[in-house]
Amino acid sequence: MKLHLALPVWAFAFLATGLSAQTMTFAQFTQVQPSKKLLVFDNDEKAHRSIAATLDTASVSAGVDVDFSFSSNLVFTGALAALNGPQKADFIMQSKTDDEASHGSHHSRRQPIDSGFMEFKLETPVDGKDLLLKVTFSEASLFVSKSTGLELAVGTPLGESKITYSSDFLDFNTLSPDSWAISLSDIDPGSSIGADGALKDFSASASGIFLGAATPIPEPASSGRIVALISFAVVLCWKLRARLLPAWKLAN
Repeated sequence: MKLHLALPVWAFAFLATGLSAQTMTFAQFTQVQPSKKLLVFDNDEKAHRSIAATLDTASVSAGVDVDFSFSSNLVFTGALAALNGPQKADFIMQSKTDDEASHGSHHSRRQPIDSGFMEFKLETPVDGKDLLLKVTFSEASLFVSKSTGLELAVGTPLGESKITYSSDFLDFNTLSPDSWAISLSDIDPGSSIGADGALKDFSASASGIFLGAATPIPEPASSGRIVALISFAVVLCWKLRARLLPAWKLAN
């Protein structure tokens, strides 16, 4: 059984038509050990009681091990060159919902995920920094089809703010449409609706992609280079002063 976290239809539309030339898949992650469960949907299932369910990583304190990589279109240089290629990272996700799953066509169901965040941190910092990517989101959707597949996704059309990206290594164009998608597999047990109207508990393996308009931050200048530039500027000012001051005195 596979659980696929994918973009809603309108999100596919803007990717296919190229709504923004800057929007691209700028990062992705995969599990280090595919056999282990990465995400856990936990529903405190009680009939006629308010829903309180979460979709989190198996560990929300230490995180889970993933391989994270930025797109090859994003080239890092200098002190950040080590970021080119796959990175060992710790992944933490926390999200929640208090909504029932709704029924759609062809026996499909949609479980809203109200809000949450994802965070990927380097196991070995680069240039003293470790935050590869943090994603805060609202109004995600977990799609279920005949209990044989699940899709979880969220997207931000132009002008809305359902997703916020941040990183120690990337700058983001906040006016560009953003979206992310996670593919889930090895779902245990198969998806079904509980007595409270929300999905029952399950765990799954996962991998994902993130789309948006991202660029590497400028290469950090070393303290030595900064000092050298300041010293050069001071010397240049004194030389100009020595040449211009006599002329100014004569003119006055």
